[in-house]
Amino acid sequence: TGLMVCITGVSGSGKSTLAEEIIYKGIRREKRFDFEKPGRYASIEGIEHISNVILVDQSPIGKTPRSNPLTYIGAFDPIRKLLAQTPLARERKYKPGMFSFNVPGGRCDTCMGNGFEKVEMQFLSDVYITCPDCQGRRFRREVLDVTYKGKNIGAILEMTFTEAYEFFKDTPAIIQLFQPIMDSGLEYLCLGQPVNTLSGGEAQRLKLAKYMGYHYAQNLLYIFDEPSTGLH
Repeated sequence: TGLMVCITGVSGSGKSTLAEEIIYKGIRREKRFDFEKPGRYASIEGIEHISNVILVDQSPIGKTPRSNPLTYIGAFDPIRKLLAQTPLARERKYKPGMFSFNVPGGRCDTCMGNGFEKVEMQFLSDVYITCPDCQGRRFRREVLDVTYKGKNIGAILEMTFTEAYEFFKDTPAIIQLFQPIMDSGLEYLCLGQPVNTLSGGEAQRLKLAKYMGYHYAQNLLYIFDEPSTGLH
């Protein structure tokens, strides 16, 4: 436990094949997490000492505007639960799902929770305009009436991680998820900033922050395949 092991070798010697195709996929298959066929191997010893294995490589995190740093690191759920526990939300019987812009219910019906509308131009590039109904806040007016410590879900998504870290300082479950973001130098990002607006380096640091924030299990085996290439 707590060891760092390096796999070194010249280009093309099989480092990634060993790490990803054999160790990663082999452990996942042996533990019945999935049944993707790994590379050929005789045996893998010591699996009983590992609770799970996580692979972090250079693959992109996705470019959908519906994804943001908050959803990516898994911190949106506890925030939505906090809002659902407020007096007004309880009075109106709002569940946590009402504070999601990805499902029908609390999101703006005009822009479907995007915060903008796309106007297709016949011979020019598409034009994106702020939603006239929600003014870019993504949610229905009734949902925005619900506040936690004076802020509604729209205002919370506009906060930077620096501001949110102080705002949620009394909620350890959220702060714990924010800490890797702070440590990786992304504290200036807004919680609801679409991931397709991040630079390549920001996206890769966000990915590292997500995986380094996994505290739900002990004895995790991390496999890093050059995840910081191109970063300072």
